[in-house]
Amino acid sequence: MRKPASRPAIPTATPERVAELLLVSGLPPAYRDWTLETYDVTDANREAFEAVTAYAPDDRSLYVGGQSGSGKTRLACGLLLRLIERAVVCKYANVPDLLERCFARDEDDRPDLDRLILPPLCRVLILDDIGFGTYVGWKREAMEQTLYRLINGRIEHGVPTVYTSNLPCGGEEMRKRLGDPIVSRIARECEVVTAGAR
Repeated sequence: MRKPASRPAIPTATPERVAELLLVSGLPPAYRDWTLETYDVTDANREAFEAVTAYAPDDRSLYVGGQSGSGKTRLACGLLLRLIERAVVCKYANVPDLLERCFARDEDDRPDLDRLILPPLCRVLILDDIGFGTYVGWKREAMEQTLYRLINGRIEHGVPTVYTSNLPCGGEEMRKRLGDPIVSRIARECEVVTAGAR
């Protein structure tokens, strides 16, 4: 578990800046009330909650694992909302949705990955539900290329990513679904916590 450390004073964004950052964050409107203050903390999810509430943009990447319904996405969204209140540029992406958009035939319909990689455009990235779904054929190759470029690009730029997943970090099932190069980078870069059942 992360040990509390003294940190410099944290700036607070103006309401106008918060609204601006929220607008470009990609966070779905349905998730915008999911603050850390409203999260239901239990003994099973306390470790994950404490890691998330102590998180700062200069920390290493964070992997929040756990079964479906354990509150992983809610925790990650609460973190994004807190960081935005502190004027940190954050982005949210549901990985299956992001990949489907990357598979679009028309290049104009595909997302610009640089907006999720470059630090001035995205200081902290939430990648929700990584490892969900199975891809075969050309989609498998496209998935691996997309996630490798995104994850490796962020590592090279020295900016953290927060992942949520139903899969144990670095486990065999994760390697089957994502491939060794991606999984090895995630496992090496992340602090791993588990959100137990609520």
